Amino acid sequence: MAWCSIAAISLQARAFELCSEALIKLEAVNPEVFENISIEIFTRYKPKDAKGNKIECPHCQLAIPDWVATCPGCSTEFPGCVVSGRPLLSSHTIWTCSKCEAHAQHHELVLRHSCPMCHAQVA
Repeated sequence: MAWCSIAAISLQARAFELCSEALIKLEAVNPEVFENISIEIFTRYKPKDAKGNKIECPHCQLAIPDWVATCPGCSTEFPGCVVSGRPLLSSHTIWTCSKCEAHAQHHELVLRHSCPMCHAQVA
């Protein structure tokens, strides 16, 4: 049931549109179970992705979607967070692994004790 994984991951990532599509597929298989789950989720959240969020490029100040890896205005490339996959735009909030040099947001590592890539201890 890959659709279960897609629904769960997209819900966690707040990609509600994709979550809704996955739940529709699951409802076709088992309507009694997944209809209630869908109702519970989408009475709380609109089935709309958070893709509309904009942030300011730290280099050219262009308003860009918060999920892009390269600024369309100045072509600055942003490293990706190894935990969330989101681009790391601010150097003030970036953690770098001392062993493998993977990057992550500091707040993504609060509950982790090791690097998600190489499993080195988080200092």
